[in-house]
Amino acid sequence: MRKITFIQITILVLTLAIIVSALFFSFLNNRTVSKHEELATGQSELMFWNLKSGQKVTGSFLYSVTTTSFRIVNPDMDEIYYSSVVSGHGNFAFSANINGQYRLYVPSIMQSFTLDYTYTVSTPILGLDLTTFIGLVITIGIILELIVLLSNRFLHRNLQ
Repeated sequence: MRKITFIQITILVLTLAIIVSALFFSFLNNRTVSKHEELATGQSELMFWNLKSGQKVTGSFLYSVTTTSFRIVNPDMDEIYYSSVVSGHGNFAFSANINGQYRLYVPSIMQSFTLDYTYTVSTPILGLDLTTFIGLVITIGIILELIVLLSNRFLHRNLQ
């Protein structure tokens, strides 16, 4: 029967600690917002987010009037997302390329209307989304365990 070495236990514990830390970091740094708002006639700016470079926003909205399109602009007012809208419903996803305020606009609507929206702002870990980061940590942990296992076998054969 093979003995589990101290280094293998250390690798396993560190891998699990990194995964738990990443989950905790993700829980603290991701936020989801859901709202219902009554908006005035002629209002074209519907939402805005203060973001840091690398943060990702995903969301959807539904409003009580039909419009033809919506767009999202970055702090420099460059359009980073454009979509046609069907029946007052839109979905969006984008990543911030610079720090600052990002805005969602629709063409001016000449009547008051309601807006229901939900969005999530997530912060990457070392530039990676949570799933990719955890997959990478698990892969590295497995590779390190295999290296230790193979080196132990090699050393054991050479000592005999």
